[in-house]
Amino acid sequence: MNCLISAELYKLRHCRLLWCVPVIFAGIGIYYASWDFRIFGMYQGLEHLALPTIGAEAFSFAVCIGTGYVIGLDFSQGTVRNILSVGTARRTYYFSRMGVLLALTALMYGIAALAYAGGRLCFYPATAVRPRMEEYWLKLAVCVGIAVLQLMAKASVVHAVCYFVKKQLPAIGIGTALVYGEMILRPLADMYGITFMRDIFDYEPIKVLKNTFDRYAVYDKLLTFDFLKFGISAAVIIVASGAAGYVKFRYYPGKDS
Repeated sequence: MNCLISAELYKLRHCRLLWCVPVIFAGIGIYYASWDFRIFGMYQGLEHLALPTIGAEAFSFAVCIGTGYVIGLDFSQGTVRNILSVGTARRTYYFSRMGVLLALTALMYGIAALAYAGGRLCFYPATAVRPRMEEYWLKLAVCVGIAVLQLMAKASVVHAVCYFVKKQLPAIGIGTALVYGEMILRPLADMYGITFMRDIFDYEPIKVLKNTFDRYAVYDKLLTFDFLKFGISAAVIIVASGAAGYVKFRYYPGKDS
């Protein structure tokens, strides 16, 4: 597995187009850092907990499109069939790629968060980083951790989709459609009072990320189970989608060791 992980990282490093991804995430962070949040006159020190909320849609789109591009590319180019033809175990191949993908998702969010923090210091040095909460850094770690898990859940779903459609463009299209669907169906569920849909969408990444600041950070609920349950739900989605994609991959034509 270590060899496959190293090969995957080598491939990603030498794909010039993929170097745009960290630039995009850094740009997202800097862009949102430039916003003038008047609310932080009341809640100084919370500005770094606001990034998941204000960047929910942008992060979701970037993760889904990036995942569809990276994973779908190997199917479009026949790389998957070639790797299996030399006797690589499907389990090893599948989970090494999934591990790299999830690590890459976390790294990209980290780049955005650092760019955001640096931008706040540059644009608004008088109000940036003045924690007034107890256990501020623990709450920041929980906030970032659950945001990353939610984005990983989104990436893992698109990763599984790639093994069903086996083409790059459809995978990107479905990933984008999932984000749009989440943005459209939730308001419709609220409008028409469809309770079961509304309850389901409470656990969708965009909804969770958008509620992080105004529902949990402001009211000091980041260390409660009411918020931590979203990390558990994201982990369940990652495991379930990973299992679904692997079951489908077992039937992909090609030699297996």
